[in-house]
Amino acid sequence: MKKAVLFERPFSWYKQIMKTDSAPQFIKNYPQVVAIFCFLAGLEVFLSMATGRAVVNASMIWPQDSWFSGALIMMWGTAMLLVVLFPMGLTRFQNAAILMGVACFSHALLVWDRAGVSSTVRISTLLLLLMDMGVLGFLLLIMHHRYLEMRWALLYVFNPFIVYALLTADLTDVAGLSFFMGALYWATIRQWRFMYIFMGSAVFVNPAAALGAIFLINPKNLKHAVWALVTVFIAGCIQLLMTPESISGPGTNAELGFYNPVYILVQALSNESIRTVSIYDGIMAAGLVIGCWYFHPHRNRRFGNDPIPGCFFVFGALVLLAPVIQVSSLIWMAPLLVVRPALSWVVLMMTIPLGLPVLSGINDLSESLQLTRWTQLTMWLPVCGLLCNDGRLFFKRQKLMTQHEQCQSVSVVVPTLNEEKNIIQCLSEICKNRHICEAIVVDGGSTDHTRKLAQNAGARVILHEKGLDCGGGRGGQIKAGIDMARGDVVAVVHADTLLSSDVLQEMVAMLNRNPTVIGGAAGCRFQSSAGKLRLIEFLNDARAAFSGISFGDQVQFFRRRPVADHDLFPDMPLMEDVEFSVRLHRLGRQVYLFKHAADSARRWQRMGSANALLIIRLLAVYLIQRLWTTPDSTGFYRKYYQKDKAR
Repeated sequence: MKKAVLFERPFSWYKQIMKTDSAPQFIKNYPQVVAIFCFLAGLEVFLSMATGRAVVNASMIWPQDSWFSGALIMMWGTAMLLVVLFPMGLTRFQNAAILMGVACFSHALLVWDRAGVSSTVRISTLLLLLMDMGVLGFLLLIMHHRYLEMRWALLYVFNPFIVYALLTADLTDVAGLSFFMGALYWATIRQWRFMYIFMGSAVFVNPAAALGAIFLINPKNLKHAVWALVTVFIAGCIQLLMTPESISGPGTNAELGFYNPVYILVQALSNESIRTVSIYDGIMAAGLVIGCWYFHPHRNRRFGNDPIPGCFFVFGALVLLAPVIQVSSLIWMAPLLVVRPALSWVVLMMTIPLGLPVLSGINDLSESLQLTRWTQLTMWLPVCGLLCNDGRLFFKRQKLMTQHEQCQSVSVVVPTLNEEKNIIQCLSEICKNRHICEAIVVDGGSTDHTRKLAQNAGARVILHEKGLDCGGGRGGQIKAGIDMARGDVVAVVHADTLLSSDVLQEMVAMLNRNPTVIGGAAGCRFQSSAGKLRLIEFLNDARAAFSGISFGDQVQFFRRRPVADHDLFPDMPLMEDVEFSVRLHRLGRQVYLFKHAADSARRWQRMGSANALLIIRLLAVYLIQRLWTTPDSTGFYRKYYQKDKAR
């Protein structure tokens, strides 16, 4: 009895608070927050230790040993998995606290074991951890300002190359990145004085930061540049008073690198090594100059004073165009990949570890620069394919380039067909948002009271009864609604979906803070709690988050004017959502918000797992067919709904 009392006493305060209706949301989520923190911290410690053991023992790994690459790939794969599985319902403060706590605890445990007994090395280790937390802290502040999902910061917390940098890199690598992320944050909120102070510190610590600093400077803030000069002067004086040991890191100072495949190609076309280096240096310099000219936010208004696209380009070029790719240089892309996720770079960081056992098992650095042909093909073939696709989209966006304006209002388009049971509740949830300027219900010829109920709810009702072969079906309905809309943003909501009032508000805020984003999807959860539906939700989230291809029941949204001007929405009876997602890439990036709009599970409950298999098959066939021909959307429609009627 006494043991039970002693056990429950620490939690008695929590039980009393939970009984009150006015309990703060943070207190209500307390068990969930603690459970998530413990799980992520334990997983991060395990993966970090596995990766750290591989890095520390790199020189003892045989070329045939896959332990090194296995540890890195396992860690990076876990990061992508947790991005999708990270729980919802927590505030931004709770998400940031969990991520900061997990990173601080696990990275400290990993690095402190390498610190030794010297007080000087322990001080440098502490500085290394502070700089690491500085990178993550400024990264979370940037994401909060841009209304981006903080779960993407897991790509930094669990990034194996960050662990590699903490173990092997100099303090200057992480410190330079930390100061640069600080400069990027102060530039984001227009605090130019602090921006120049952090910029000067970043360039002084690591000259590579000067590439990103180019995009933070413009004529409007140039008058504050004296603060950067003062910072560099003070930092130089401090450095003169410090010993070299006090600014060195606790790592092994090992470095892994390999020749760039583009450099190998240039070398194969040229017999003279000096000429090869000259040609390649010319290519790299020309690419950087052209990129800096195009991506500078002050010169190109399309970027809306956003320096991140330019920083993403130059640091990506630093990795891809350098004659020798140093593994530690990937840390410059780690935080930018969080703010601007790209499938090509996710795959790159997944495939580069495949070559590291080969590099680690060779003692002669000159030999380790040469990878086998099959290793190079495995590493670079999928990445080159995705990068070529990125280049294709880049040139398409050049032709359709538009300057995105600030968004104020939202038009919601609701396609319906015999939805009298759901339409009232759907519209009542939508109209609670203050950004709504109109709700447009496009009816496909309902035989029940759907249109009358929608009119009584205050919606604008349009009748659209065209045939499937001439612009009918759900795609035709949505296109008709878009043509009649007048809001800055259009959101497509199915009649059996319940949208929370804050989702549309975050859509508008996110689009205003991210001028290069054209649209995306909000996300949904099924109203049923069946276990098999959780797997379907996971697959839907993973597809939309990493490929940008979303389904209609995930609440697609976009800037209305560019889509209407280029007539991008297809009037197809089926697969209109998939086709529109692919087309929308031509105008800009898409963002997945991981929101929990409540979606009906009626079709899934009626057809079971056969519905999932049917959708996967039809989606794969459709994407393959559209590579060389125009798919028969009407045929897909009949196949899809024929199965439903058969049951």
